Amino acid sequence: MKQKIVIKVEMHCDKCRTKAKKIAATASGVTSVALEGADKDQIVVVGEEVDSVKLARSLRKKVGHASLMSVQEEKDKEKEKGEGEGEGEGDGEMVMPTKSILLLFTASNV
Repeated sequence: MKQKIVIKVEMHCDKCRTKAKKIAATASGVTSVALEGADKDQIVVVGEEVDSVKLARSLRKKVGHASLMSVQEEKDKEKEKGEGEGEGEGDGEMVMPTKSILLLFTASNV
């Protein structure tokens, strides 16, 4: 399960931001790290089975005050596209295009 973790960290300079990104990137299970927020004070970490509490604790020890803002499941964009196209088919009803019904109807009347 991919998850997206947002941690707010007090970072005052570029050196602190680089250090925080390096700490987050070396955590186990992390696939991507980004900075967000108006002051670039939020670290967004995406990965599988990332221990958010452990990551926040290490950032707190090595950079400064850190608090967890959110932890949520990250959905794949490919899955979302596949789910959007298949609506109506999952409830067991047969879906047939109207053109083929019209062709079947006209062919049987002839």
